[in-house]
Amino acid sequence: MRVPRKSFRAFVALIAASVASVALVACGSGDGDTGGDSQVRIAVVPGFGSLPIRVAEKEGFFAAHGVDAKVLENSSTASFGPGLGKQFDFILNTPMDFIAAASKGIDIYAVTNMQLNSASAANNALVTKDPSIQSLSDLKGKRIGVVSMAGTGYGTLVYALDQAGVKKGDATLIATPFPDQFDQLESGNIDAALSTVPFWSALEDAGYRLVVDVPLEVGGEGSPNTFYSTGKEYAESNPEVVEGFHAAIADAIEWIQADPARARAVTQEWLGLPADVVNKAPLPVMGTKLEPSMLEKFVPAAEVSGQLTGSAPNFDDLVWSGAAQ
Repeated sequence: MRVPRKSFRAFVALIAASVASVALVACGSGDGDTGGDSQVRIAVVPGFGSLPIRVAEKEGFFAAHGVDAKVLENSSTASFGPGLGKQFDFILNTPMDFIAAASKGIDIYAVTNMQLNSASAANNALVTKDPSIQSLSDLKGKRIGVVSMAGTGYGTLVYALDQAGVKKGDATLIATPFPDQFDQLESGNIDAALSTVPFWSALEDAGYRLVVDVPLEVGGEGSPNTFYSTGKEYAESNPEVVEGFHAAIADAIEWIQADPARARAVTQEWLGLPADVVNKAPLPVMGTKLEPSMLEKFVPAAEVSGQLTGSAPNFDDLVWSGAAQ
């Protein structure tokens, strides 16, 4: 689907409103509701990459593996770390969030991978129309829109630029929400933007091109984009729940991979997005295998971006051994 330029703003607004609506309703329903003692509270941000959680819930995979799941949706992962063990039993994580939490001594324990960085399905893609930008090294002196000045997108971008010879201060990073990036690019306020699914696919239809998938550049093929964590104390007290959670996610991923069209239909229903938007955007590459070395690759990015100021955590003690399966 080619999006007419004159309708692009409305198109992006529809995406943003749909996603925000899902998150807002979910936040309201989950506020202060932590469920019964037997319920396993699972924090998630609705999106393409977290589809296995929705499928595991909807198709009964959690129940089949003995997990009495209560899925709590939110619009941001910011509250997940502090809420672990209090409001949530399992939380959606990104490499930078995990490293920052672990380095601060938070009881956090990675138990399963979920969305992988892969060349076959870009996630955090740098997009531009500027013909002078063909690689990261061309961003010196440029203005780049990023959704936040923290997190994995920001951290990997700062590190990737540094490795390409673009040091801090050589490029200007500007906080720009995903729905606003098109207007800021068109007005010339930014020269490039670090976007995400499904926004970058809409930008591509409007004539923008992908330069590089930044977390993939840093972590490599198969590295974690989003994964799930619990507390180590919780995992040691509830090993059967951890095993059941991991197995349910594996079953959900297998279900998604077996029938992408069916998976897209679930995505459309869950996020309230138009079929054209869902069908255009790539489904993410997924898998459950997670090893300490996969997370260690992101430590230099955490250090260069200022999100890790102390010693790096010992990942051998922070990744469930069953996650390597």
